[in-house]
Amino acid sequence: MFFCGCLEPGADGVGDYTRRLAGALIEDGFTVQLVSINDNYIKIPVNEHQYASDKKISVLRMPNCYKWSEKTDTISNFIEKFDPEWLSLQYVPFSYHPKGLPFSLSGKLKKLGRVRKWHVMFHELWVGMDINSSYKLKWWGKVQYHIIKRMIKDLRPSLMHTQTQLYQYYLTKMGMDVKRLPLFGNIPITQLKQKDDYTSSIRIVVFGNIHSNTKLLPFARMIAKLQDKEEASFEVHFVGKNGSNLTEWVDVFSQYGIANLVHGVRNQVEISTLLQQCDIGLSTTPLVLDEKSGSVAAMEEHGLFIINVANKWTPSGYRGKEQAVDDEFDFSRLALATMKRDITKVLQTKLKMSTEMFTKSLIEIWPA
Repeated sequence: MFFCGCLEPGADGVGDYTRRLAGALIEDGFTVQLVSINDNYIKIPVNEHQYASDKKISVLRMPNCYKWSEKTDTISNFIEKFDPEWLSLQYVPFSYHPKGLPFSLSGKLKKLGRVRKWHVMFHELWVGMDINSSYKLKWWGKVQYHIIKRMIKDLRPSLMHTQTQLYQYYLTKMGMDVKRLPLFGNIPITQLKQKDDYTSSIRIVVFGNIHSNTKLLPFARMIAKLQDKEEASFEVHFVGKNGSNLTEWVDVFSQYGIANLVHGVRNQVEISTLLQQCDIGLSTTPLVLDEKSGSVAAMEEHGLFIINVANKWTPSGYRGKEQAVDDEFDFSRLALATMKRDITKVLQTKLKMSTEMFTKSLIEIWPA
């Protein structure tokens, strides 16, 4: 049984991830149910069925407007009726508290879980990791750090996963045995009956939330220069919930004479179709955190070349994947994508691989 914050389809990345994983596990013969314990898209408890990989999944959703005392009996009865051997917490601190400070979460879950085995998937840890973070963020992060320590003490998880080398490094430093579980995209690959009409323009897609502190201007200048030299023409497509920075990005590309189109929120089939019609995917997530981006995973699975335009982000005490810091960035991948755009894309989901790694980890511990 998986626990997460929200299970509104298409509205919560971790919820969508959990649903897809549950569907794949059901396809492999497991019995799975889902619970959202802080759902902000409903006003009353909802017991419903959702679908992933054409598999029906039993779901309990509890609204965030309810006090925990109003949720306990309903969740407890749902657990007892299903009687799972494993409970899995999909951990994102801000999913369970508006300020990312779920002090009492682990104690509440401990009472619900009783003697069952716990698994924890760390999707996010704490704020203030960057050495240039503000004093406030660093102290905020220290509090979140201690919440994780308390959670591990309360739940005593038999198995823990995370998706990034960075998070694995930090959790290992805390004395935890944490395995890496590669992230898969939240957009299933739609098999197109036929490709769209060929266009000479190189299509760039920005999928999902656009983070602040990026190399937007150097990137826009670079492709504008290429257009001026008539070496290539470009289109920029925005899709999904791009967030508050979308307006600035549209304005910048428009000012540099670069064609762009905002598609907005679309269904999974429409997004998959668009991704297959594009050549390059832009990531605004710091390079060292690309492994935790569902948008990056989806673009990779759809065969896109990924160009990271995030500014340097240096996590404290970590010496891992380095990020280029030149003002103009290294756009060699832009040239590579231009040269290889006519090569048939390899479309391959990571869902099956990730599911197999997850089930193998469970089976190794199960007899214990």
